[in-house]
Amino acid sequence: MTDEQSSATADDVDELSQLLAVLSHPRRRQVVTLLSDDSHPSTLTELVTAIRTLDSPTPTAADREASLHLSLHHVHLPKLTDAGFVEYDSASRTLTPGRRLVERDTDQVPSLAAHFDDERTGSGVRLFSTTTMRATLAVLDADDDEELAVSDVAAALSARVGGSPQTHAAHLVHSLLPKLAETGVVDYDADRGTVSLLYRSPPLGGSSSPAHP
Repeated sequence: MTDEQSSATADDVDELSQLLAVLSHPRRRQVVTLLSDDSHPSTLTELVTAIRTLDSPTPTAADREASLHLSLHHVHLPKLTDAGFVEYDSASRTLTPGRRLVERDTDQVPSLAAHFDDERTGSGVRLFSTTTMRATLAVLDADDDEELAVSDVAAALSARVGGSPQTHAAHLVHSLLPKLAETGVVDYDADRGTVSLLYRSPPLGGSSSPAHP
């Protein structure tokens, strides 16, 4: 691999880590899904209304609405803007889909965001905000091979984040890979000791289709 290729791969890994961190929050995944619809909200007020329609009403709805306005305005929309999912004008409080939702065939973007919210995963989606999980997905996404040995993934993690390959292998086998397989993000064959990524990152890859038919 040339220095130029190595630099490009490192940039992709950094970007993938950023995108996974952004999408690790359920509220931001909700915004991405809403903005992927043809009749998407165009103002902060419309976005709050759309989210409240999806959320279960509570006796303190007014207080929750004010809190939702603030968290979207000051936290979630700026993060989504930085990641390219949203274009948000904080002065006029208007928003449009960002370049990642406009420039590509994005069928898999809302699908993947929604997939992380599958009722089977529950709070386990927080895994996607951890360094080790993002590094694992980055290793799988950066490799050209469709299928990798778990030992190879463990060795790559050791080089990337430190720690022994044996420790990473045990963590992969007993925790990370089964949970990723349960969410449908990877295909993990415990008997053969192999793993493959089912969804190449839609924001990064040239195709938004699953890695396997």
